[in-house]
Amino acid sequence: MTRVRFIIKTLLLLFAAVNSTCTLYAQQSAQCGMLGNQIGADLMSSGGTALTSVKTGLEFNLSLTLPGQNGCNGTYSVNITTSNNITNGYTPQNYPYQFAATATNQYSNVTSLPSSGQGLGINIPFKFVPGTTCDGETGTFAISIDLTCADGSKHNCTLKLSLTAIAANYWTVEKHHVFGDLSGGALYWDVIIRNTNPTPGIGDLNIYSGSITDAVSSDAITSVTGNVNNLTGLNTATAKWSTGTIASTIPYVVYHVVTYSCKPVGTVVQNCVDYNFCLGKEVSLHAWNVDEGVAKANKPVDAKANKTPLVKTILPGGGTLQKPCCTGATGQACDTVTLTAKPNVSSNFAKTLTYGNNLNYSPGCEGEYQIVVTNNGNVPLNNIVVTDTFPSAQIDVTQITVTANSTSMNYNVGYNTTPYNTSGTPYPNFTQTWSGGYPTQFTLTTTSGTLLGGSIIIKVRFRIKATLTPGTVVNNCASLNYSGTYNGWANWCNVSLPPAGQSSSAQSCAPFTVQQPKAIPGIMKCIPNGQQTYSVGDIIHFRVVISNHGAANFSGNLADLLGLPQHLQYVPGSISYAQGEGAFSSYSTTPSCVNPSDLSNATGWQTPTLSAAAQNISGAITNMPGECALDKAYYLIIDFDAKVLPQSFGQYVNTATLTTAGGTLHSDAYYNIMRVAKIITTKAASTGFVEAGQPFNYIINVCDAGSVGLTNIKVKDILPDCVTAGPGGATATVHTAAGTITTTAVTGAAPNYSFGSLTIQPGDTVQLVIPVTRKSTDNSKSCCNALAKGTASPA
Repeated sequence: MTRVRFIIKTLLLLFAAVNSTCTLYAQQSAQCGMLGNQIGADLMSSGGTALTSVKTGLEFNLSLTLPGQNGCNGTYSVNITTSNNITNGYTPQNYPYQFAATATNQYSNVTSLPSSGQGLGINIPFKFVPGTTCDGETGTFAISIDLTCADGSKHNCTLKLSLTAIAANYWTVEKHHVFGDLSGGALYWDVIIRNTNPTPGIGDLNIYSGSITDAVSSDAITSVTGNVNNLTGLNTATAKWSTGTIASTIPYVVYHVVTYSCKPVGTVVQNCVDYNFCLGKEVSLHAWNVDEGVAKANKPVDAKANKTPLVKTILPGGGTLQKPCCTGATGQACDTVTLTAKPNVSSNFAKTLTYGNNLNYSPGCEGEYQIVVTNNGNVPLNNIVVTDTFPSAQIDVTQITVTANSTSMNYNVGYNTTPYNTSGTPYPNFTQTWSGGYPTQFTLTTTSGTLLGGSIIIKVRFRIKATLTPGTVVNNCASLNYSGTYNGWANWCNVSLPPAGQSSSAQSCAPFTVQQPKAIPGIMKCIPNGQQTYSVGDIIHFRVVISNHGAANFSGNLADLLGLPQHLQYVPGSISYAQGEGAFSSYSTTPSCVNPSDLSNATGWQTPTLSAAAQNISGAITNMPGECALDKAYYLIIDFDAKVLPQSFGQYVNTATLTTAGGTLHSDAYYNIMRVAKIITTKAASTGFVEAGQPFNYIINVCDAGSVGLTNIKVKDILPDCVTAGPGGATATVHTAAGTITTTAVTGAAPNYSFGSLTIQPGDTVQLVIPVTRKSTDNSKSCCNALAKGTASPA
């Protein structure tokens, strides 16, 4: 008898079913049937939690479940209509299912959505419009899903969802006395409107409109400055102005108020500000009852033209009925000052090293002094002279910058090279840079006006002479002379103020010790394109920036782990390097996410070749050059790509570490994984050639290839006519992403198998082994088992 061997053929099928089994509130979850399958829509947080309400401005996901393998072999078209208070969020450019606005509050898919092959678990990000959406306001979604089959037939279903906005008032008003307490003199106050929300723009309200009334208990208000609208009442005890609209993303707004008092010494002068804000937006009156000049709110209603919960608003007596707002804020804030008789002529004067110990003060390196003058008394200062004689045998001064934030003061500056030169400059800023002929002395002299509550800031950039020996102490002192004055104060009280006082002086020094050359390394891990939300299978472009802001070369070790718990995989061949000098902020030893194109003056240093294994970027960095100019550093930039493997949705952090002689530095890059349910089903035979009557196994793998756990796992496998089931029943094992293997129970027989309450996590695979035997009477040349379908539900 001739023994005929035949080939077992299997086909690969991909199928994902994400039919949610969660119990949700009716308005946040909806389903409809189409060709025997369930289409679902849910409102989810970015982390995958079902939503009934969400803070305004905070993104959430409209999660759609579109089944595959419905026999239609067509495409879906999804059109979403939202209420006016909903706008779209951010979708990564490489997310496979893109939606775009097609009209106001209308969004449609711009990429093809097939109805066969993989089932689609799609997230579309939205958010309540920040600042103008009222607390308790309803946001609605009408989702129309059309299926056009290959035969031309069309099917449709519509789903409706809604959720509630959360928005609160975070605005507070403060009143502060900032300067002046002399009887008969000027008093300076600040009114501060402050947004106390720790995340401005999320869950808060704009000031749509507002009024400020400022009243002083003694005499009058002479000026109000800031972003003031419709100011009235100057030179009286009460001034009033409007705020205009202030966005909830603004942290604070400041108004400066000047008053005077002719009251006697010991009088407590109080300055109070009353505020009245309309928050969010004006809302329609149609849902309100009006009775005797009082607008009374009904319970929150879904009015036809405006689905806005309304708040109670009391109108001024006899006033015209105004539209109410989302809510309002009213209140009062006060501060006081006790008048004194004696003028206090005083200043704060300090000279410091701007960047402290962040620099390498070694020969040839740069540093910076900062000289600050502020008024610490109750009388304006004038005749100000600041003098700094530099230790020219030890440092070369390369730049001097002056910033004066006192609006009533002008000054001249003088610096000596050879010969001595004097240069006038207007308020407020002055900068002079030298490349040679460095100055040995600097003076600033006020020419007009006075120093009130502001300050003068002088920055002196210098280079340590290359001839200095480490250990040398360099000391530089600056001196200040000034006098008190009443210049610029209107004598509202027609009284003789006491003498302001004689001239005063002060001195401040800033020594440092010349250091040995040292390396000052830094590290930054970042995603340079700013994109931080990804789906499984996406490619993340990472960058590691290493800087050296010291004079000595740097050696250390870099490690960037991409494996657990990140579940990232290095893309072979994607790593690239750049090196050279670039801009640097000496306020921090941490570099920014520098672009390679911004680098210059690359040296002949040999760029390291790092190990780029599947789950690790690592290696030694040897003798990386330094750069100790004040605002420069030497950089090594490492770019590479990593693929997002199946993993749980939510926030992740990827950390790069730099081991140095002084310790270990690290930097984190944050990214978010979107919630997508996806399974991949594959099928193979245990052997490719089978004799008649010989047993073998069908091996079916159901893999969680998404970002959410899967349960209710089922496999349907219709056996071909050439085989019979057995001997024995099917068995199953679970292979985790971490590499462990465990057995799991399987129930059922061909064609339907299930796994009870089993849940697999992203990256896990449940492997089903079905024993079969080729029929002894079968004499076909090949046997094809084409169907193996896996289904599951999000856990």
